[in-house]
Amino acid sequence: MKPEYHKAANHKPLDHQCAATTYRVGEEVRHRSFGVGVVTAIGNNAVVVRYGEQERTFAAQIAPLTKVGEAKLAEDVTDKPPPEKRPHRDRQSRPSRTRRSAPQLNRTTFSASRAAEYFDARQLSTLTGVPTQEFANVILKELVDNSLDACETAGTSPEISVAVGDGGTPGAIRIHVSDNGPGIPSDVVRSLLNYDVRVSDKAAYRSPTRGAQGNALKTVIGIPYALGSREPLTVVARGGIKHTIRPNVDPAGNVRVDNNESNVSPWASGTSVEVPVACGFVTDPDSEHLVQDFHPQHWVRSFAAFNPHATFSYQRLRATLRKRAKFTNRPVRASRSTSPRSPPARTGTAPNR
Repeated sequence: MKPEYHKAANHKPLDHQCAATTYRVGEEVRHRSFGVGVVTAIGNNAVVVRYGEQERTFAAQIAPLTKVGEAKLAEDVTDKPPPEKRPHRDRQSRPSRTRRSAPQLNRTTFSASRAAEYFDARQLSTLTGVPTQEFANVILKELVDNSLDACETAGTSPEISVAVGDGGTPGAIRIHVSDNGPGIPSDVVRSLLNYDVRVSDKAAYRSPTRGAQGNALKTVIGIPYALGSREPLTVVARGGIKHTIRPNVDPAGNVRVDNNESNVSPWASGTSVEVPVACGFVTDPDSEHLVQDFHPQHWVRSFAAFNPHATFSYQRLRATLRKRAKFTNRPVRASRSTSPRSPPARTGTAPNR
């Protein structure tokens, strides 16, 4: 068979390209698309390869041909049939890729009593509607409101006594409120310690300044615990029965309230409640929100102004700090100056003696 020459442009073959002189007539070569063929003609810049009854011409510089038997053949995937002879595969017949499923999060539903909300500072702030710095004000207001309601319900002119001190502990705040009413029944005190139910005689009644909460005594018991105090709260109920109440909340949120009852004699009348609001100074910066700014004299004056039919008395109990109207469990910063104070300057026109 007479060799044929391709009249391609006379391009000079480069070193990294396939030159036509690298092929021989009658040599088997492999094309990645057309398979194995036989070289029938070689030109300066062209290679003619016969595939069956068809001949195809390739430019030598870019001819994608590989000699059969070279080491490169083992890695080449040119043994596929020509495109027109490949079997047609539908998209459905292709093997589906296995996708790694995302890890599933299985949540477990827990149920817990909401009683612990009465002993948490943040939850108590939501229940009472005031910030934690005003919890001492909440206790005093709720105790005086209950005393006023009890005396007015019994038809007695209210006589309410308020005493505030630190109990001999620097930074502590203790509130004591007593009245001349009929006294709270001991059964009511016992039922108040059940935080699964709501106990109130004002839940369905509202007045401009009282009864807005409806479960005040429950919060009064929980506030000292939330502020870090572990001292018991005492309530002297009707008949002189003294209830010493000590709450406790375990890490799981279960609430346990211990109630020790004893008799107090003599008992005249009314209810007496003593609450240890704060146990001492707050020195931890992370507990700064537990600092109380408490002004009991302001509250007693306000109660007297809005309740002219009642008699109020205020007493400041023994305190280890200097006397001042405001109570707080924030440490007092000592003055850095060591020099003695200078006497006040004289005023007026009187001559010096």
